[in-house]
Amino acid sequence: MERSNEIGLLKAIGARDYRISGIVLTEITVTAIVGGVAGYFMGYGFAQIIGQTVFNSSIEMKPMVIPIVAVLIVIVTLAGSIPAIRMLLRLRPAEVLHGR
Repeated sequence: MERSNEIGLLKAIGARDYRISGIVLTEITVTAIVGGVAGYFMGYGFAQIIGQTVFNSSIEMKPMVIPIVAVLIVIVTLAGSIPAIRMLLRLRPAEVLHGR
C-alpha cells in the first residue's frame, strides 16, 4: 500500500502488469538475497559463540545447508509476495492518483 502511488503512476503511463510484477519481484528477490546472506553469517557467528560457550568446541557448517536454505528462502519469499503483487495489479490508476 505504501507504494500504490508509484504503481498507479506506472500504470497510468502505460506499464504492463508483467513489468510491474517484474519490478516488485526483483526488489523482493534482492531483499531476500541480502537478508539470506546476512542471516547466514549472523547464524554462523552465533553458532560459533554458542559452540565455544556451551560445548567448548567450534561448530562445523555442512555445505549442503546453504542450497537447502536458499531454496527455502526463495519459496517463502515468493509465496509471501503473491498476495501483495495481486493487490498491486488490481489497482486502478485514476483512483490511486486521486487519493481514494
